[in-house]
Amino acid sequence: MAIELPEGYYLDNFQKLIDFVYRQYSDLLTEPEKALSVDFQKLPLDAQRLYVRLISRKGPYFRSDKLQYSEISSIPQMLEVLAEADFVAINPEIDMEILLNLLVRQELLELDTTYTKGWRSFKKPALVEHFLQAENKAALVKQMTQWFSWIEPLRLRELLIYRLCFFGNLRQDLTEFVLLDLGVMSYENYQIHQEDRYFQGRVLLDNTLQMLLLRELAEDVLASKDIQTILDYFQLLPHHGEDDALKRRHNRLTNTLARQLERLGAWPESLQLYQQSDHPPARERQARILAQQDKLETALALCIEIKTTPFNEEELEFAEKFQIKLQKKLGQPVHAAHVPDIVESEWNLPFSELPVELQVVEFLESQKFQAFYVENHLWKGLFGLAFWDILFMPVRGAFFNLYQRGPADLFSDEFRRKRQSQIEKRLQCIQEDKAWPDMMLQTFREKYNISNYLVYWPKLSEELIQICLERIPRYHFTSIFDRLSWDLRANDTGFPDLIAFPEHHGYELIEVKAPGDRLQQNQKRWIRYFTEYGIPYRVVYVTYH
Repeated sequence: MAIELPEGYYLDNFQKLIDFVYRQYSDLLTEPEKALSVDFQKLPLDAQRLYVRLISRKGPYFRSDKLQYSEISSIPQMLEVLAEADFVAINPEIDMEILLNLLVRQELLELDTTYTKGWRSFKKPALVEHFLQAENKAALVKQMTQWFSWIEPLRLRELLIYRLCFFGNLRQDLTEFVLLDLGVMSYENYQIHQEDRYFQGRVLLDNTLQMLLLRELAEDVLASKDIQTILDYFQLLPHHGEDDALKRRHNRLTNTLARQLERLGAWPESLQLYQQSDHPPARERQARILAQQDKLETALALCIEIKTTPFNEEELEFAEKFQIKLQKKLGQPVHAAHVPDIVESEWNLPFSELPVELQVVEFLESQKFQAFYVENHLWKGLFGLAFWDILFMPVRGAFFNLYQRGPADLFSDEFRRKRQSQIEKRLQCIQEDKAWPDMMLQTFREKYNISNYLVYWPKLSEELIQICLERIPRYHFTSIFDRLSWDLRANDTGFPDLIAFPEHHGYELIEVKAPGDRLQQNQKRWIRYFTEYGIPYRVVYVTYH
């Protein structure tokens, strides 16, 4: 079913975007970028509507005869107004192949009346190729101008800057406003002070734009499978300086390029790139390449370095396992780390068409348990509620606009570091403040249905939160929240499927496995953590009778 957009949707939201960016970043904008906002305000209303319609469509060229918008009167006249104000170009110089592809197949057949009957079976690409070889291209272009004009929206570079300042990326555009305007989503009412904006200088803004534009070319570079092309492309990446977010983007792209070099067998070049990244899996891949090259001692030293300063638990886990493998190859004594036993049960249930998790819920309820199928949503949601105000507190670079579901650095290693004191105080409050359960319920009621990356409202209910607050020890809350806060990207999955509450007291987390299913690594990491902190859990393997 098509979504019925509110009247004035495109223009209103474009106005929000340019007004916000002009207000927040006018000191960083160039004169042409400032002129985009100033000149746009001077346009007649219908011209504004038409320009925004054009930049909201996939271009970069449009046929004038295909532009039909009921809210805009006299589109040809408005195109002239836009052209005079340098917002569009009418019939600009254009590559002949692009121009020909604006035509449909029947129009191509009509472009040259001398075609033979055999041409009727030609597909469009063959017809385009025929006209590209024609000697009378000027005559063809003249004939096309009698059918329509081709329109090119201008000031697109300036628009990229506005989008980047507003969204913090180039993936999002005006369609992001759809759910907001339809009343489907609501957002937290947070403030963005100018001193907290991400782009504090023009160099960072330009470097970020360059990085994102280059990132759009990465797929073609990788597909080339040419070692020198990849290395030349890497040299184009802008320096990240001391900016965490730009450094993160640089590291991710560096790892991607290095991995392709590794696949191509260019190990020295791959190592060189991995060594310029401090983001996983750069050190893991280095160790693996070194081992492939029989540089076992060097690989072992790198594993020991990782164990000393691990980026996250996944990297630490790799180093512990790979170190043992290397020590065996080197004939060195091996001291394997103790792996705690996993609490496991096998439950034989009647066969059912229900998902296996719901079968276990039914069984537990028959045993007078309260059971909820929560997957990863419960603990993420509880964390989102417990730290709601901290998630939306002013932090430099956390918020680009007023339509975010959380801070931009939420799933990075910077999240905890930039809010260290506030998170530690909240953990202490959870542990010691008698009023904390009431605070959680109040937050749930006040914030219900407000967008939050961590809170999936359909999976939370006041009943579920209430019983969690009554049955789960405070120490278990703080232990799980503490681990989450250090690395939400790595730790927000792998939670057990169910939470179950016996009739009178306590609780248990239950991971359900259907026949043939096995634990994933992220699940095993959480299980080890549960064991270390005395958090009750069970892995249930279901069989049928």
